[in-house]
Amino acid sequence: MTFRIESAETAFEALASLAVGRSREELLGDAALDESGKLSGVAFDWIEEGNRKSKTWDNTILGHIKISERRMIAEVNSENRAKWLRKEIEKRLGSIAVHESTLAQTLEEMRENLPLRETAERESRDAEVGAMLRYPEVRKQLLATLQKQVEGWVHEKIPALGGRTPIEAVRDPDGKEMVEALLLQWERHDEQDVSPNQIRPDISAIRRLLKLVPRAS
Repeated sequence: MTFRIESAETAFEALASLAVGRSREELLGDAALDESGKLSGVAFDWIEEGNRKSKTWDNTILGHIKISERRMIAEVNSENRAKWLRKEIEKRLGSIAVHESTLAQTLEEMRENLPLRETAERESRDAEVGAMLRYPEVRKQLLATLQKQVEGWVHEKIPALGGRTPIEAVRDPDGKEMVEALLLQWERHDEQDVSPNQIRPDISAIRRLLKLVPRAS
C-alpha cells in the first residue's frame, strides 16, 4: 500500500508504536536525516506482542513500513492484514496520509518483479549476518533461541496431525508414525542445506521430549 504523506517526522511519531517492543531510539538507529537534522526517511517492522501459533515467541512481525519525505509504503503478506494496517494508519494520521494505491502480488510475481536494488540489499544483509555468525558467542546465542523455539513445537497444534500437538499425537500408533515422518522430513531438509552459516537445531532433543527412538545415523 502506498500513501502520500505531508511529513516523514509526523508519520513516524504517529506510527512508531506499531513496532511493539522497540524503542523510538532503536527505530531511528538507521534513519536518514536531511541537512537540517530533520527525519527524511526511516523503515521499521509492524510488530505484535506474542505469537498465536508459538507460545515461545516473544513477538510476531506482521508487516513492514517504509517512510520517506512525501511517501510511505506499507507491506504485508495478506489481504486481512492490509485492511487492518490501512485502517490503523488512517486512524492515526487522518488527512495527513492519503492512500494512493494498493498492489497485490503472488509470491511468484514478487520474486519475478523484485528490483535489482532490493536483491543487492538482501545479499548485503545476508553477508552481514554471515559475518556476525563467525563470532562463537553470537552463534551460541542464536542457536539457543532457535532450539527453544524448535522444542516448543511439541506443544503446538499441527494441522498435519489433525490439529493435535505432537505430544498428543504420539500417544497412538498412527499419530506416532505421522510425527516420525515430520521429524524425518525436517532432519533430511537440514542435511540437504549445506550453507556455511546455517544454524541447525538439535532435532534429537525433540525425539527425547516425545520419548521416540533416536534416528539411526
